[in-house]
Parts: sequence; C-alpha cells; structure tokens
Amino acid sequence: MIKKQAPTPSLNFFKLFQDATVKFLNSHHGVPICGNLENLLNVEFNILQKLYYDEAQIDYTSVGRMASYSMHFAPRHAVIWRQWLRSVDKSSLFNAERLNSIGTGPGSELIGIAAASKLPPGSSIEVMCLERNEGWRELLDIVITDFNSQSPVKIKHTFTDKVERLFVGAPVIGSCVLSEFGRDKKIVSFLEQIANVVGNVRGRFLDFPQYPVDGKTPFIEDVINRYAPTCEIHKLKEETWGMQAAVADEQGSCTPLLISYRVSKPPGLRMHLFRFK
Repeated sequence: MIKKQAPTPSLNFFKLFQDATVKFLNSHHGVPICGNLENLLNVEFNILQKLYYDEAQIDYTSVGRMASYSMHFAPRHAVIWRQWLRSVDKSSLFNAERLNSIGTGPGSELIGIAAASKLPPGSSIEVMCLERNEGWRELLDIVITDFNSQSPVKIKHTFTDKVERLFVGAPVIGSCVLSEFGRDKKIVSFLEQIANVVGNVRGRFLDFPQYPVDGKTPFIEDVINRYAPTCEIHKLKEETWGMQAAVADEQGSCTPLLISYRVSKPPGLRMHLFRFK
C-alpha cells in the first residue's frame, strides 16, 4: 500500500555528501577544490558508470573514485532509501535502534534511513558497519558527523571488517553490495556468513535488478533460489514512489554541483527484501 510522499526535508543529501567529501579531500589528502578537481570527478564518474556493467570488481581505493562516488551515487542512493521507506506502510526500519550495514562505504543507506526514521527527536540509531575497504572509514566519519549536526535522530556507528561483530537480531541493509559479490560469484556464501551471525532477521538491499555483465541473467538468481519464498523484490516505480523527481529536485537545489551529470531518468535499481535463515 502506498502512502502520500512526505515533503522533501531541508537537509539536502547532495550538499551533505559533497561538503563532507570536500572536507575529506582538503583535510586528509590536501586536494584543492578547483576546476581541475571538477574535471577529475567527472572523469571518474564516467568510469564508474561503465564499471557498473563490467565483470571485474570495482576498485574504490582511488581517492578520486571515492570522491566521485560519494558526491553523486551516495546522495542518489540516500534519497532512494528515504523515499522508499516513507512510501511503505510498515517496516521495522522506521523504529530500528540497531542496524547492520553491509558494504557501508560513505553511508548512503544510513543517512536515508535515519532521515525517514520515526524515532523521537534525540534518539540514536546504533549501526555496525561491515566494510572491507578501510579507505571509507575517514569519509564515513565526516558524513555521519555532519549529518548528526543537522538531524534530530543521530547515528552512532562502528566500522569493522569482521562479520562476527554484526548485531544479533538487527535488520541488515546495504546498497549495491549484492552486485559486488555477484561479480565474483560469492553472493550465497556471503549471505550465509551473515545469517550465521545475525540470525532470523530481514535483509533489505538496494541494487541492480540484473547481473551487470550481460543485462539478461538476474544476478541475484542464486539468492532468490536460496531464500524463496521469503525473497521479495520491490520495483522502484517512478509513478508511485517519485524516485526520479525526488533525486532530481534534491540535486537541482545543490549549488555549486561539482559533478555536472544531471539525473534525467528513473533509477535502474530495485529494493530486494528477504529473511535471513
């Protein structure tokens, strides 16, 4: 059942991630903000666009690539998480006080969920962030610090690369992490590792609907077979959930915009829901 879309909040996700990334570049890497940087960011953006449909694992160790992802894709995903959550009638994520984030990166799902949370002002959401790329830690810290300074609901996060540190009984979330493991054929074994720790909980993953290499074979086919009939896929329908309009509006109100690419079509993503067992 679809509810009316809530009004866009004053906290702009594109500005949040862009400002945090600029701080990251200046404070930790001494990269000046100038025309050359804008060119680099747009070049890296175009590379990422192609890599999402390639067979190889995507390397995010480059500072430029991390910055490009954080300034464009992270806010897009954060908006989608917020809009999706506000468009469903029931979800344990509304009042979740503990979450397990898989492949957290710069924290798009954390920001989107916290922004849509129905927890009372002054509450906090404790998140265990499982991330194999240590390079994201600094940027994630900045993003969450900046978000907490502007949000009535705070995020308390722990960064780890150890699956066994995940919270038992807490919902599992992630953005474009299934497709990463789909590239090296490790989706099922990866999810089984998580299930062995977190127990019987729901998982929600924002990701591509198909395997990125050939565009025909569903990349989560093994997951659906493994978890059927508990797996459910939500198509992010533009006409009902307003994803494209929300992303475009939020991007359009961020000035200046260091990555010039404008969102002009609905997101080619799905929300995959299933229960770990």
